[in-house]
Amino acid sequence: MKDNYVVKTKELIGKIKGVQQKVRKYESQINGLLEITADIPEPRHDCFHQVLNHLQLTNELLSFYYSIWSKPTTNTFTAEREEEIRQENIERCIMISSWAFILSLSSIEYSAKASLDAYGNASPAANLAKAKGKAKYLYLSDIINNSKATKLVDSNEYNDWQNLIFLRNCIVHNNGKADCDKSFDIAGIRVEATADERMRVNIDHFAIFTEVSIDRYFSWVKALINSYGKFFFGAGVDFCIKFR
Repeated sequence: MKDNYVVKTKELIGKIKGVQQKVRKYESQINGLLEITADIPEPRHDCFHQVLNHLQLTNELLSFYYSIWSKPTTNTFTAEREEEIRQENIERCIMISSWAFILSLSSIEYSAKASLDAYGNASPAANLAKAKGKAKYLYLSDIINNSKATKLVDSNEYNDWQNLIFLRNCIVHNNGKADCDKSFDIAGIRVEATADERMRVNIDHFAIFTEVSIDRYFSWVKALINSYGKFFFGAGVDFCIKFR
């Protein structure tokens, strides 16, 4: 029993390290499009700094648990208690990786808003920052809806965005319970959500959802630059210090 979750934890750590490598590559490509270096405060690339921090902390926590769980032990437990320990530790991994997903979506939402603000009201990009109806606040869902209407995202990307936002909202606002019946696929993972029931996920699902989130943000910000220009904004932008 122990070997099962220990191996899965090690695989999860490896998966997240792979996502970190992808994020670094994306950041480099966006910097190339903008013709700037990584140390320049710029909202369109600073999201990648933030996500790297979230993933770094996630890996540090998971590595801490792995260092404990992988040590030989002389403890003997009943089969029932072994199963309880297995479930508890898998739940720890799922919860830790869910934090990375939630925080990454939050960074993406903040960075998308900051990027659009930086273009200014005179830019056609301002049309992407229109809230729904008479709503006071702009949400990520508004930006994605507007982006689809202006063909900045295609139908497949739009569906992923909608599903990722749905997942985030269920976790943040409803303790992981769905507020409606909904079935969808993300990166080949079938999600079956039932109203008023907690969604079931595997140990690596949130790492995959985080990867898809950053894939979609990279595509969006690249399309934004190609469509509306690469003007450098610099001053007045919050800059994220990267963890080393």
